[in-house]
Formats: sequence, structure tokens, C-alpha cells
Amino acid sequence: MSGDPEQEYFADGMVEDIITALSRFKELFVIARNSSFVYKGKSVRHPTVRAGTRRLAMCSKAALLKAGNRVQH
Repeated sequence: MSGDPEQEYFADGMVEDIITALSRFKELFVIARNSSFVYKGKSVRHPTVRAGTRRLAMCSKAALLKAGNRVQH
């Protein structure tokens, strides 16, 4: 985390958009935003994370940096 509230707000919005887009695929089980944001800013090994009673099959982690009108990942 950069500590910049504007960048954090931007990154949270991107994550929400990605979660929403992935949840449209009926073949994918995508946990809700509130459930996934519990792990925000934490270093968690994915085998220890549970989605309800199901074990996590896949996990995605990324970083975004916004500088002016430019975005880097």
C-alpha cells in the first residue's frame, strides 16, 4: 500500500470492477467484495484462506500505481 488515500480508493475501485466482471462467468466461484477485502493489506498464504466452507482454488494478487493520468501494475 502506498499510504495515499487517493491511490487506495482507485485500487479498491479497480478490484471491485474485476470482482464484478469475474462473477459474471457462471463457471467461476467468486467470493464477494466484502469477503475478499478482509485480506486487504495482509500477507496471507492462499491455502490458509477459505471462501465460506470451500477451499480457495485460485488466488490473484496485483499491485497498481496511479501517477497523474497513468496507471502501472
